[in-house]
Order: sequence, then structure tokens, then C-alpha cells
Amino acid sequence: MESEHEGKGLRNRWDRFHDQIQTWDWFSRVGEPIRHLAEEDQPWRVWNWVQARHWATANISWWCLNEASNLLREFLHVNDHKRYQLWNEHVQAIDESLAPIIESVVRPALPDSFGVELVDWIRSLLQRASMELAYKYIAPVRIACCLRAVEWFALGYSPCGWIAATENNFPLKSRLIVF
Repeated sequence: MESEHEGKGLRNRWDRFHDQIQTWDWFSRVGEPIRHLAEEDQPWRVWNWVQARHWATANISWWCLNEASNLLREFLHVNDHKRYQLWNEHVQAIDESLAPIIESVVRPALPDSFGVELVDWIRSLLQRASMELAYKYIAPVRIACCLRAVEWFALGYSPCGWIAATENNFPLKSRLIVF
């Protein structure tokens, strides 16, 4: 079993992340051009909340989100079984930490008519990013799919899905969808 100090260190990583989440200017730049990236480096774009909801509820987006977790779980199972066994404890602690943030910060920033589906997507994306952060120092960078996606929230945009032509294409040849 992981020592109390190690466990606390992992939780502190996501606690700092959750503190940062509360300072973001949620959705302040949705629909605006992305000027900080070259065109070839930009994500696939949607331009309104209806399209954002479509992709946030699309099977392919949820498949990619689940695959991001599977990549991390598989790596831990093979390479650090001791920490892998703590997965459910971390999920529970992260969910407890995120719940009030979702209700007090994220949900009020969303248009009322799009709240439920998008809140589920955002909660899941933030939860998985928190898990990636918890295991960041033992898992390869290529597995940090959700952490890279949630950076868009910090910039005021909304990552709302992924496109991958085939299962073999995620994450290396997939494209993030951003509103």
C-alpha cells in the first residue's frame, strides 16, 4: 500500500489543479478565433453551443475519453501495480473535490439549455485530467490526453470532443474538437 505521504502528495497535485479551475474565465472565448497556434496545429472547431453539445454527447468523443483513461490504467496495471490498486480511491476523492466546483463555477457559466449534457462531459473530462495529473510523474506524456484538452478551458474555450478515424488512431492521430 502506498504511504500516507505519497497519497497526500498525489491528492495535493489535483487539489492545486482544482484550485486553478476555480479561477478560470469559463467559456469567455468560445467561438472566437484561436490566434496563439499556427493553423496546422489548431484543433477542429465548432462555432456554437448546439455543435458543442453534439460533440460532447457523440459516441466517438466518449469513446476517446474512455480510451484516454484506459491508456493510463493499462500503463499503471503493467508498470506500477501498487499505485494502480489506488485508482478507485483517487477517483472518489477527485469526484468529491470536483462536485462543488462544477456546481458553483462551471454550471453557472453554461447556457441553461445546454447544462446537463455539457456538465456531464466537462465533469468527466476534468475527472480524467485530475487522474492523469495524479499519475503524471509515472505515466508517459503521451497518455496525458485529458490534461492537454482541459488547457483549453483555462484559455476560455470549451473542448467538446475528439475525432479519431479508427481505434488505432487515438490519441496520436486524433483531433480535439474545441468551441
